[in-house]
Amino acid sequence: MALKETVETLDIDTVSIVLPPIMEEFETKEKILDGVEVLFMKYGIRSVTMDDIARHLAISKKTLYQHFADKDDLIYKMSESFLERTFKRYQEIAERAKNSIEELRLVSGCMKEDMEHINPSVLFDLEKYHPKAWNLWIEHKTKVIEKSVNPQHS
Repeated sequence: MALKETVETLDIDTVSIVLPPIMEEFETKEKILDGVEVLFMKYGIRSVTMDDIARHLAISKKTLYQHFADKDDLIYKMSESFLERTFKRYQEIAERAKNSIEELRLVSGCMKEDMEHINPSVLFDLEKYHPKAWNLWIEHKTKVIEKSVNPQHS
């Protein structure tokens, strides 16, 4: 009797990684923040509803409200995430610059590029309807200016 050779294969389509609940929650929150950023930057804040966000992300509104108390909370956390990421990118650019003039030129170019991707109504909506998040943007602007004027001030 001949032995049959068996070959084991791993079917990637049927394998899923089971993440601990805390990790799943973190990933869901990050997914929401990333998706919301895309929507807000493209269409503005006031024109995007929580229903639009849930539909765009293919999640329920319940899931959305499990992670964020309300739209204002979502906007604040999205702003926080966006501005932290932006500031880190500016710092990385500044570290690569050979001198302060090149740093200013590179960071200014990066800022210009960032502003081209933000719907102008976003800043208006933030200032008028979401003062807590607007203050984050003002603090960010101040921090970037202070860093440019006095590099040791970070």
